[in-house]
Amino acid sequence: MSSNKNWEAIEVLAPEVPREISLSEVADASFSSRPPAFFEYLLRCLMAPFRLYSVVDGRNRMGHFAICILRGQARIAGVWLREPSHEAWAAAYFLAQQDVLRFKGAYELVAVGSEGPSQAGAAQAGFRLCPAPAFTCSTKKETSAPPRFSVSALR
Repeated sequence: MSSNKNWEAIEVLAPEVPREISLSEVADASFSSRPPAFFEYLLRCLMAPFRLYSVVDGRNRMGHFAICILRGQARIAGVWLREPSHEAWAAAYFLAQQDVLRFKGAYELVAVGSEGPSQAGAAQAGFRLCPAPAFTCSTKKETSAPPRFSVSALR
């Protein structure tokens, strides 16, 4: 897969995360809202160094992703997109792979996610898909998610 020729990933700091991406008002948003404070928290992590990137299409910020490195393994901790289309997911995963190639001490790249557009984008970007269970906990004994909900998490 080759990324859209205008798309690139640029390393950013937490305050540079566009507010309109991190606080989506779309009723069926395919990701959880994450304010800049969440990314500041990640970047201060003492256990694993995190890096935060904006996905840029020319001059427009299309989303962002976070990567951490732990014991030689680079982990995509999350991908957040303005318009979570198949093309955008594939481009984000492809750009994450390209950036990880420059990391010293990273010998493997993994991501955990859900079925649907994010999974298809990861596959198109060259990720090998491996089934793994994911569990949610709720004190209310009920959980619900929008139809296009996508989860990304460290494992």
